[in-house]
Amino acid sequence: MANLASTISKSPWEHSISFRLRGGSRVEAFISEEVAERLRHTLDEGGEGFVVFDSEDARIAVNCNHLFLHHIRRYPGRRVKRDSTADLSLKILFSESMQIEKFAVNSDTEDAEEENDPRASLLQLLMQNVEIGDSRAYFVDDGGDEVNFDLEEVALISVPLLHVVPSMKSADD
Repeated sequence: MANLASTISKSPWEHSISFRLRGGSRVEAFISEEVAERLRHTLDEGGEGFVVFDSEDARIAVNCNHLFLHHIRRYPGRRVKRDSTADLSLKILFSESMQIEKFAVNSDTEDAEEENDPRASLLQLLMQNVEIGDSRAYFVDDGGDEVNFDLEEVALISVPLLHVVPSMKSADD
């Protein structure tokens, strides 16, 4: 299985993808050309489980079982304007309530491939476990408490890129 979220795109975020989820929730994210092509192929083929991708500011996992519409549009010449006041919470949209739950989390400090300390890359591991089809997942909030949940009940997970790409955090410091 190809890891859709393995690298941050260097191309402009000139595309958007809009999702309509069961229960009426709508989500929109700006994505690169490469991500747009992968999502177009995966979603048009009727993907199952979660599809994980990077948007301009978050790593997003969408449960295809709760998705009934997607729309990819192109915006030539669009340039990213980073919002320094952006919400840096991990967000989970549960399918039953269609309410977004927000959790304060600490940023990963190492790439998951380094395998020195698994707790140093928990958010990356969370998204990898979601993508490979695990039935349950967990992460640790900023207070050090584990948050466990059943992935079948999740429609969408969004983690700010600053939390899952350690090199981005160090570049901003």
